[in-house]
Amino acid sequence: MQIKQIRNEVDLSKAIKLLQESFKWSSRKAKKINQNIIKNNKSLGIYGYSIRGGNGLIYGALLIFDQGSTEIMGEKIKVLNMSSWYVKQKVRGYFALKMIKIFLKDFSNCLITNVSSNKKAYLVLKSFGFKDSKDLNRKFSTLSLILNSNFIRNIKFKFLFSNKIKKAYEFPQDFAIGNSYCREFTLDNQKLEVITCPAILEKKIGFFYLRIKGTRILWTSNPKIFYKYFYLILIFYTFRYFSFFTTTHFDLYPPLNCNFRTTKQIYFIKNKKLDSKINISLGSELVFF
Repeated sequence: MQIKQIRNEVDLSKAIKLLQESFKWSSRKAKKINQNIIKNNKSLGIYGYSIRGGNGLIYGALLIFDQGSTEIMGEKIKVLNMSSWYVKQKVRGYFALKMIKIFLKDFSNCLITNVSSNKKAYLVLKSFGFKDSKDLNRKFSTLSLILNSNFIRNIKFKFLFSNKIKKAYEFPQDFAIGNSYCREFTLDNQKLEVITCPAILEKKIGFFYLRIKGTRILWTSNPKIFYKYFYLILIFYTFRYFSFFTTTHFDLYPPLNCNFRTTKQIYFIKNKKLDSKINISLGSELVFF
């Protein structure tokens, strides 16, 4: 077995094929990921890592996205997002851990982020020194909004069809844009910018895939105003974009009577302290998947 960097489109296609079969992605989703990572990682020159056997078969794969860069302690640091990671059962253990070790060694001067690890992957990465971000991923379903007592009182039809939209050409940090954009709201006579991107949740039913539309809210210029108009903004995205669910990925403290699920965002960086203002979801896999 050998662990190698994925540096060409042929090897990338093989790795994505393995991930597609393992995570049960649709062909449409696999193709989209392939196209996005090729376009986004052009200057980086690497798409991830793979575990290959002497027979030429791939037994494991890890994708990484060039997330951009940010300033940490006065130094500009490259940011890489660790995305889909899968290793076949027969080679799990040593080779799975070695893949992560090689990845962290190759990019030891970078900020490494992970915003979507499952419980097992989370524990493995924590053992390598990954730290918890202050930000959490939260998911709100349309049904939970409708059943909430604040739903009716926060519907303002005029608000649903107003406010400006603009492309997010300028981010709070120098992160990749992907499919994200910025909408500008006017609330309390103040401008509130909110960066979002579309989300698609796939559910396989027999031989078919059900595609459920959603919205990811990645960043806001004023968390206090966002919190004050929390329900109004979520209702806006629910109706304006026909979203069946909404997720938030920044420092947010919603009302306790709102049902939501949370998962953690984690990061790795050597000999530096991450500024609490840095949002690691911007430019991550969330804006490409």
